[in-house]
Amino acid sequence: MTPTRSTHHAHHSHHGEPHHPVKHKPRSRHVHPSELDAGEIEDLWAFVARFAAQDRAGWQRRLVTSHRVLRWFTVHNQLAACAVVHILEVPWQGRVHALFYTGSTAIDPRWRGHNLIQRAGLQTFVHYRLTHPTTPTYWLFVAATIKSYLLMTRNLAECWPRRAAKWPQREAALVDAAMQQMGFDEWWSAQTGILSAGPLYREGQVSSGHADLRDPDIAFYAEMNPGQDQGDGLVCLAPLSLRNWSAIVAKMARRGLGRRRRPSGQVEPAA
Repeated sequence: MTPTRSTHHAHHSHHGEPHHPVKHKPRSRHVHPSELDAGEIEDLWAFVARFAAQDRAGWQRRLVTSHRVLRWFTVHNQLAACAVVHILEVPWQGRVHALFYTGSTAIDPRWRGHNLIQRAGLQTFVHYRLTHPTTPTYWLFVAATIKSYLLMTRNLAECWPRRAAKWPQREAALVDAAMQQMGFDEWWSAQTGILSAGPLYREGQVSSGHADLRDPDIAFYAEMNPGQDQGDGLVCLAPLSLRNWSAIVAKMARRGLGRRRRPSGQVEPAA
């Protein structure tokens, strides 16, 4: 039986219009899903539904089985961004590897480019590292939009899939095991790297006509994910290594410096 769209998984959305400079950054509230009440879950659903068409029951099932729900609020107590984190511990050749799978990620266009997700990722990594000092760790997500794929390739020194970079044996095996652990094996193809029938995002589509296919990274994404307009997403993985964290922190610092130097009223690109 063909699954309804997004009955099983949630993709990433970081795309959108450039945001205008703002004075007060959103404040974060990161909780276990059991701490959310019915009203807060309803608010989260209303927020993510602005960005993608997906099945409510499947979305909520993934929400309540996650390890952490990340939310950011404006000074007016309105949702500015959210993400859901699953921590998957996957064995490979006798050693456990931790994959931080992020889904249901959405950011209001006004708050893109403020490193919200990157900072939360660093906090999650540090918290896990304190109790698991030697466990190899990775960031795992599904790039359902061009912007979410570029977020990886433009910020990280080492990640997959990317142009002229073959999947290493270990990382390919970890992703395959993680997809099965999440219950996605019916929609996951290890051969193509695609997770099918997911949320259909309203922005960041190759078929929109706004994608610059002269950009080699965008052209690669379009080639790898031809079913994007059907809700397909490209599964991506990056080691949370010193090399990658250094690249992330350097990019965050450059973005912050550029924001401080930008004249008042100038629009900042949503990077």
